[in-house]
Amino acid sequence: MKQKGTLWRWRARRYIQAAWVTLGLAAVLGLVEPFFGDIPPVSPFLLGVMFAAWQGGFRVGLFATLLSVLAHWLFFHPPGRFPAILDAYEGPRILMLLVMGGALSRAIAHLRMAERRALALSLRQARRLERELAERGRVAEALSQSEERYRAVVEDQTEVIARFTPDGTLTFVNEVYCRFFGKSYGELVGHKWHPRAVAEDVPLIEAKLATLSTAQPVVSLENRVYSGAGRIHWMQFINRGLFDAEGGLLGVQCVGRDITGLKQAEAELRESQERLTLALEAAEMGVWSWDVLTDAVYWSPECFRIYGYPEFDGTAAAFGRLLHPDDAGAVWRAVERALAGIDGYAVEFRAIRPDGRVVWLSKRAQIGRDPEGRPLRMVGTVQDITRRKEAEAERESLQRQLQQAQHMEAIGRLTGGIAHDFNNILASILGYTGLALDRHVPDPHGKLADYLRQIKTAGERARDLVAKMLAYSRDGEARALPPLAPGPLVAEVIGMLESVMPPGVEVHADLDPTVPDILIEPVDFHQVLTNLALNARDAIGKAGRIDIVLRRAWVDAGCAACHRRVRGGFVELSVADSGAGIPDEVLSRIFEPFFTTKPLGKGTGMGLPVVLGIVHHAGGHILVESPPDAGAVFRLLFPPTPREAAA
Repeated sequence: MKQKGTLWRWRARRYIQAAWVTLGLAAVLGLVEPFFGDIPPVSPFLLGVMFAAWQGGFRVGLFATLLSVLAHWLFFHPPGRFPAILDAYEGPRILMLLVMGGALSRAIAHLRMAERRALALSLRQARRLERELAERGRVAEALSQSEERYRAVVEDQTEVIARFTPDGTLTFVNEVYCRFFGKSYGELVGHKWHPRAVAEDVPLIEAKLATLSTAQPVVSLENRVYSGAGRIHWMQFINRGLFDAEGGLLGVQCVGRDITGLKQAEAELRESQERLTLALEAAEMGVWSWDVLTDAVYWSPECFRIYGYPEFDGTAAAFGRLLHPDDAGAVWRAVERALAGIDGYAVEFRAIRPDGRVVWLSKRAQIGRDPEGRPLRMVGTVQDITRRKEAEAERESLQRQLQQAQHMEAIGRLTGGIAHDFNNILASILGYTGLALDRHVPDPHGKLADYLRQIKTAGERARDLVAKMLAYSRDGEARALPPLAPGPLVAEVIGMLESVMPPGVEVHADLDPTVPDILIEPVDFHQVLTNLALNARDAIGKAGRIDIVLRRAWVDAGCAACHRRVRGGFVELSVADSGAGIPDEVLSRIFEPFFTTKPLGKGTGMGLPVVLGIVHHAGGHILVESPPDAGAVFRLLFPPTPREAAA
């Protein structure tokens, strides 16, 4: 609306201006007509139309033409002649003038429009040219500023920057490059970079640069160079190829930084890691970590050696499958307590290797937590402590052996002393009883004779007990033991036992006739087997089975009496029964003198101690196996004679 009002005001000014000009010209002609005669009306008409068309266009020119005609007739002709406009002379002439005025006005309007268009075009071209010039100025200024910034950036960098041609000739270097290599710009540009690199690294550099292409425009290099001070530095160069439109290499721009400190730190880190690895290997210790959130487990190479596995899928579940079933619960409980922050993580457990061997391991770890205290990871060590555990077991075994030896030695000395003293007393009792029977009893069938015979019988029983005590304590001179073939003697004892076994007890024998000879007195061997067989009979009761086996055996176990580790080849004599077995609380005391589980008057408690004394005197050992409710097995191990052992 505002633009339309402005247009109407502009048009009104043009009409008013045309009216003033036309009326002014008509008035001037009216004043001068008396001096020049009759002036044709076309003169003011043409002047007014030309001015109006030039200033206002066709419409304004047409308006000026009509106004000029009316003014002419009003100023120069009386009112009586006004109708003469339509006469034969004036009417056509005025109409022709109107047409000519309109055409002239339109032509002038077209000329003016063309002029305006040409002027507008010239103005637009001038403005466009002005804008282009301004834009070019801004581009040139921006380019200049960009170059200044680029140069400032290049010169202010701490990295060395250079450009060189494919043959290695330097075309540009920054100030840092000059300072680093101790050369001026003129001493570097135009020369090759090769002298500043260590000669051994030049072939590698050239080989890497030869791989530059449009597909691989950037190559990273780490090589050694000589600084301006003559020292060798490690540098990392990022080389970018510059290519033409056809992909040909025009040059290379490289940016390098000094990584000597980084290389030294890496070397120190490698050396530290090597020392740590050697220390861990020497301690047979591995490093592991467990990411609690992702369940990822990391093993160091030493862990693989400790666990005996060449590969590992890296999960906690896979680790759990390596644990001994009896120790798995304790390990996971320790993990849970450590994650909960109750205890630190330190546990000893058994693991099973792929070959079935059981090893003892010790694990310790620290817990990494987030700021809220939630566990994130466990990092720790694992160490093979199998040898330590075996040494501890050996030490405990030796301790038990020492205690047992001291205990048995004390009992043996006590038993030997009692046996000697008691033997002297028995000798007097038996001697005087015999004399009384022979010399002072008038009636050999009387009560006095019967009393003395009862005393003598009791004394003989006491003498047999003393003999057993002496056999246990082995008090006396050491005797050389003769070699004995055990097979025939075992068969002889089995034949004798059939007469003392209840009808419901079966005796089965499995005798290897090829077993080697052993060193033992025949009487002692006979007594040992008899004692074990009678104990088996008592353990069975009225019905059961006794198995007697004589064979060769390879043994690696602990002696039930002296608790020593027994390892090697032996002649084994075993007696197994189908009785109720031996309770654990009794098993540890069966070789103590005078200890018995039989009712009072049924046993002396010297049977197994005598067996132990005889077997140990022969250089053997005793193994006892008694599973719950599965009877008992006594395995007597006798070393073969030296000649048989050598064979």
